[in-house]
Amino acid sequence: MKKLLLITSVLTLAALGAMAQGSINANNNGTGVFGMIQNPLINGGTAVKIGTPATAAGFVGAGPGQIAYTLYALPDSIANGSIATLIAQGTVLASGFNVSSGLAGQQGNFAPGSGIVLPTTYAAFGGSAPVDFLMYLTATVNGVPYTSGATGEGVVTPTSATAVSTGTLPISIFAPGITSLVLTPVPEPSTIVLGGLGAAALLAFRRRK
Repeated sequence: MKKLLLITSVLTLAALGAMAQGSINANNNGTGVFGMIQNPLINGGTAVKIGTPATAAGFVGAGPGQIAYTLYALPDSIANGSIATLIAQGTVLASGFNVSSGLAGQQGNFAPGSGIVLPTTYAAFGGSAPVDFLMYLTATVNGVPYTSGATGEGVVTPTSATAVSTGTLPISIFAPGITSLVLTPVPEPSTIVLGGLGAAALLAFRRRK
């Protein structure tokens, strides 16, 4: 009898734990252009879709399945709109690469999947409060590191796992207003230092005048 009660208690706790979790639909359906790459020294500075078009334009390393993404989540009350905080403290929900399809029209897209279940790390993940979501892109192209920089996906309130799986209340973190994330070169420390020195010199010159 005691064993039966213990098993029942464990199963009940597990069920409650699962109910406390929320879910999101993080699936990019492939409409529009999602991943772009840009460099003032390549392709005349014009942004181009990642995948085969990017490789053809001279962005070697930005082809099908070569751009890494990481999907982060953090309660809005903690993230407070800060990209740095979201990346430093956020929970990684999914990671992978852009679509490696042979169809050029699909290669700029990312598909983390639908019905991703959030962990019970924060109460807000259970649908009790808004959650900040961020997709961050990184790559090494022509030997140069690239990043999508401060590009957030917005804030949504997760729903229950059951609602998402049955399709009654799907939530997509890809807001309609966000059509693409643009990868740009990461400045080298020396470039940043030189830029700072130049700014300081201009400031000193203005003060003298």
